[in-house]
Amino acid sequence: MNLADLLPYFQLVLAACAIVGTVIGSIYALRFGYTKSAQDIQIRVITALKDENETQVKKLDDLNKDVERLRRIIDTIRFALRKRGLRITVNGDFISFYDVQTRTTRTTDMRTTEQRKAKADKQGEEGTEDNGEEDINGLS
Repeated sequence: MNLADLLPYFQLVLAACAIVGTVIGSIYALRFGYTKSAQDIQIRVITALKDENETQVKKLDDLNKDVERLRRIIDTIRFALRKRGLRITVNGDFISFYDVQTRTTRTTDMRTTEQRKAKADKQGEEGTEDNGEEDINGLS
C-alpha cells in the first residue's frame, strides 16, 4: 500500500473533519448570536423600564404638588366660610355643612351617581333612589 492509495481516505477524513468543524462552528456562532441578541434585548427592556419609572416618579411628584395646592385652596375656603358662620367637615365620602346661625347641619355625598349605584348593587340594594343629600335635622 502506497501513499497514493491512502490519499482518497485521507481526503475523506479531512472532508469529514471540515464538515464537523463547520457544524460545530455554526452552532457556536448561532449560540453566540442568540446570546448577544438576548443581552441586547434585555438591556433595551431595562432601559425602557427605568425611563418609565422615572416618568412615573415625576408624575407622582406633580400629583403630590397638586394635592397640596388643592388642600391649601380647601383650607382657604373653609377659613372664609368659617368667618361667615358656616363650618365644613369632610368625613370620607361625605361633606357636612353646619350653619352656626340656624344651627342646622346638611350632609352631602361626594360620590358620583355611578359610584353610588355600584355600591348599592354591591350591597344588593338595587332600585333604591339616592340623591346624595341627607338632612340630619330633618330640614331641607
